Amino acid sequence: MTALWKNTVYLYVNGFRSMVLGRQLWTIILFKIVIIFGVIKIFFFPDVLTTTYATDQERAAHVLSALTQTNPERPFPPDLNVSGGNTLSTTSNP
Repeated sequence: MTALWKNTVYLYVNGFRSMVLGRQLWTIILFKIVIIFGVIKIFFFPDVLTTTYATDQERAAHVLSALTQTNPERPFPPDLNVSGGNTLSTTSNP
């Protein structure tokens, strides 16, 4: 089994070592991933728990209650009041 891992590692190391165009492409791919997950996350996904709750204990209590309740009474975050109730009802209306 060790020979299989050794050969696999050697295959990838030797392959990356002999790349010419591939290194530039991997650099572009990694740069795009950093942009997508790093920069865009900052602007489009703010930390709602930090802005809504003051302490770690309050945040932990909210996350625990949100994960353990099957039908939470108030949506997350509290300032979003969505009327209409549960749209995924398991009962059929006649």
